[in-house]
Amino acid sequence: MTEVLRVQPKIDAVYGHNDPMAVGAYLAAKELGRDHEMIFVGVDGLGGPAGGVKRVLDGILAATFVYPLCADKGGRDWQSHATRNGFQAR
Repeated sequence: MTEVLRVQPKIDAVYGHNDPMAVGAYLAAKELGRDHEMIFVGVDGLGGPAGGVKRVLDGILAATFVYPLCADKGGRDWQSHATRNGFQAR
């Protein structure tokens, strides 16, 4: 990110595919004094002292998104499919 910031004079927004990536981009921009020129957005929406939600509340990230894993639905779908096809756990 530091190299991108050095060669790109105008950046409006930075998207990190998770909150730590977005925070890392923010820290790189802050180091170069450019953190107020753009917004930073992450994905995860984790709670806790280092999570994305706290970073939004602190003004570091403009937004974070909850990315539901849908593991509960996947488990139910697998169980339903396996049962219909005669699978029995041992």
